[in-house]
Order: sequence, then C-alpha cells, then structure tokens
Amino acid sequence: KTEPTLEQLKEFWEWCGFGKDGIGNITYPGSTKYKPIYGGAGYPPLDLNNLFKYAVKDDWDIHFYPDKVSQTIDCVITLPGGKEYDGSGNTHKEALFWAIWEVVKK
Repeated sequence: KTEPTLEQLKEFWEWCGFGKDGIGNITYPGSTKYKPIYGGAGYPPLDLNNLFKYAVKDDWDIHFYPDKVSQTIDCVITLPGGKEYDGSGNTHKEALFWAIWEVVKK
C-alpha cells in the first residue's frame, strides 16, 4: 500500500479525535483548533511524530520488521489481550499508518 486517500485520512484523523468547530476549523485533542497549513485538508501532516502523538495508544505493543523479499517494512501492533493488526509500506510511516488503519476499521 502507499499513501492513503483524502477520505481515508479524514476518517483516520476523526478516529483520533479530530473534528470541526462551528465555523469549519479543524479541532484536535488538547487544543482549540488546528490551523490548516498542509495540503488543504486541515489535518496534521501524516508523519511518525503525529502518528505516535495522536493515534498510537500507550498500551499498544508495536514492532517493525523489514520484508527482504518485497523490500518493504511490516508493522505489527499488538493490542491488550493479544489481538494483532499489521500493515506494510515502503516507509515506517506507511507501515504504521496501515497497521493503525486495520485497528480503525475493526
């Protein structure tokens, strides 16, 4: 998989707690609003810092593995209770996003 679509990003960030205030500004956990400076979607950039800050929960166990056959990176998230979700991508960011996406879609 590669980059998510705008619809997937919207669903993802809403799952993380982002929303819109009464006049359409993006609001996010712990603050009053997010000023849209990237892309126009108004959500934070999709990078490892923001994935760990807003999406990854403290009780998740996360591991990255290189896939030497496909030349990609695999990410496995283990939730409390042992349920595992995995994703893969060309970068750690993509692998983590797609693993979290599996949690979002459960």
